[in-house]
Amino acid sequence: MRSEIKKPNIVIIMLLVSYCAVAATLISPSLPDITISFHLDSFLIQLIIILFAFGYGFGQLLFGPLANLYGRKPALYIGMAFAFIASVLSGVAGPVDSYGLLLFSRILTAFAGAVGLVISFAMVGDVYNPSETRKMTGWIILAFVFVPAFMAAIGGFLVEHISWESCFYFQAIYSAILVFLIYLLPETFTKRKKIHLKQMLIGLKEHFLQPKLILYAWILSCGTTYFFLYAAKGPFIGIDEIGLSPSYYGLLTLLMPAGLFIGVLLTRYCARFCSAHNSIWIGCGIIGVSAMAMFWLFYFDIINPWTLVIPNACIWTGLAFTYTNSSAIAISVAEDKAYGSSVINFVNICSGAVGTLIYSSIFSHWNLMLPISFLIIGLFMTGCLVALQIIFHYQTRSVAHKKRVKR
Repeated sequence: MRSEIKKPNIVIIMLLVSYCAVAATLISPSLPDITISFHLDSFLIQLIIILFAFGYGFGQLLFGPLANLYGRKPALYIGMAFAFIASVLSGVAGPVDSYGLLLFSRILTAFAGAVGLVISFAMVGDVYNPSETRKMTGWIILAFVFVPAFMAAIGGFLVEHISWESCFYFQAIYSAILVFLIYLLPETFTKRKKIHLKQMLIGLKEHFLQPKLILYAWILSCGTTYFFLYAAKGPFIGIDEIGLSPSYYGLLTLLMPAGLFIGVLLTRYCARFCSAHNSIWIGCGIIGVSAMAMFWLFYFDIINPWTLVIPNACIWTGLAFTYTNSSAIAISVAEDKAYGSSVINFVNICSGAVGTLIYSSIFSHWNLMLPISFLIIGLFMTGCLVALQIIFHYQTRSVAHKKRVKR
């Protein structure tokens, strides 16, 4: 019974779920310095973000089944231990002047750190019912911006006053602290059983073939794509185009969580009288209006710290609606929480990585393409919602038809 399982500490869950977001944003202010250090062009520097995203996505497929085999906590220990090693290797890449080592270590960091996201949502699914999961997800989602934004400020300070390599050593220390905090968590999965590779693949396949789960995962991927696009392009606009120092740019990102915090409060308020699906529509509208405002500001060449940050903070308000409700519904429709969490987050993150790859390959040199990309993200999200509406319509008709046949 769920009520008999001790609930995990929400603060530790928030730190774990945001681990890879921290790893991505902590180094964000250092990207211009890394470009100079390794003599890279814009695509090669953004490749660090793109491959990180793919590593993050594929890591989801490993740790879900692993958590069913050995338990939630052992999977967390394994993932965080490798993330610690990878963080140290990233720091070493600078002194040995190896861009290849940096790429490899960043992929390993993301692959191992993915354990935080997939296991955290699995733990929440283990101990909370769907209604409680929706409420808990609202608070957990705060970690995706508050913790990384704070770390971006720290990263900016480290880059300006020490070196870009120090960001990775700081990340290694952060990883070691998380290993200790995992010890304080309860084990929420008590139905361990031996799983063969064939069973694992069948379990993953069954969840990949659930259209509602995949569509909600694609809605989640819109937020992830936005996050990676801003992490890849934001520092170059803020530091190179506008002329901000790395530390000031890092501090400026602290304004971003304000939008998310407002969004979470509004989401919890709307939950009293608005369905989760309708709440996603509200978030989609906020994102569209904010992206359109940013587009016109950039179109008229009004590019300054405020036109960069304020529209993005408003976009985060919309994402609070979409991310909170989509993730709660997606994990509730999954029969197996670990497999479901793996598939949801794999689709979510890898779709975001593909979007970032397309942007970096074709459009990254044109600042105006950043708000245009955000508008495209909003349209794609709208398409997913329309598809879900069609599925709900046909399911309702099918249920009504079966009832008539029985009569």
